[in-house]
Amino acid sequence: MTYSAGNTVLAADFNSFHSDVEDIFEDNNAASVAAGALIFGYGETLLQATVSAGNTITAAQWNNLFMMVHRSAAHQGTSVTLGGSVSAGPYSAGAAIAVDSALATDIAAIRTNKLNFAVSEMTTATMANQAKSGTATWTSSCVHTFTQTFASYDAARHFYNQGGAAQFAFTRSGGSSNAQNTAWTDLGTAVGTVTMGVNTTTQSGSGGTAGDSFDDIVGNAATTRTIWTQASGGSYASNNYKIQCSCNAAKEVYTWTITFTDGHTNGFFDSVDGTLASTATERRSTGTYINSAAPSYNTGSYTQS
Repeated sequence: MTYSAGNTVLAADFNSFHSDVEDIFEDNNAASVAAGALIFGYGETLLQATVSAGNTITAAQWNNLFMMVHRSAAHQGTSVTLGGSVSAGPYSAGAAIAVDSALATDIAAIRTNKLNFAVSEMTTATMANQAKSGTATWTSSCVHTFTQTFASYDAARHFYNQGGAAQFAFTRSGGSSNAQNTAWTDLGTAVGTVTMGVNTTTQSGSGGTAGDSFDDIVGNAATTRTIWTQASGGSYASNNYKIQCSCNAAKEVYTWTITFTDGHTNGFFDSVDGTLASTATERRSTGTYINSAAPSYNTGSYTQS
């Protein structure tokens, strides 16, 4: 590479930088389901194309490249030191273009931090129609199911690559004062919020078992994947909370199923009452420069038996 002070910068040099930035800001891995590849790409429109050998690389072209680095870094919360900003480059037309020694380092940084996000760039809200609750007395199970639809598979990838996530939580309140109800109340507290991202699934509480994540779902289209399971403790260990998801062959429609299984029995009481509320939320990038459209949701269903 000839990108150094005193040397002529070749189109190949610029295009090498460009390819590394495109990998993050736009997308070089369209339709990929390979776990190591699908996690690249925010899906934004490139500000700059590659350049042709023999042509002068203009200040505007350099500025566009630098702005894509800044926009990616701002979304991630990555600190960069190259010139310019998210809205302007450092160079002026007709003036000498000095080598910026931070360029290669800063591009490497946004690639390393591609799945990071600044909280200020994100919005978390309840998925449309997916704050469900029931007050029936139940003895077997409660099931909350719904579909989540993206415009395309790549739209789903970009949603998750930008730091998007599907999140789940539940609470039980009111009803009779008994150990069975208390066990379900305590389980909801222990679970906290389960967050499924592009390649990780975590909880804000403790005691659960992480299963698959977005990359596993799309890598096994049309099969049901278990995202999370967590059981009560002690005598109530057969009570279980489970989150599952499958996608269609096109990987555009995601069917979510949250199941509450009441497996505990005894001779005194074998039912759960009060209000059992199941909530699904989405975390979505809504920044000025890196953002995704919200997926759509059906009405969903919630049954208690």
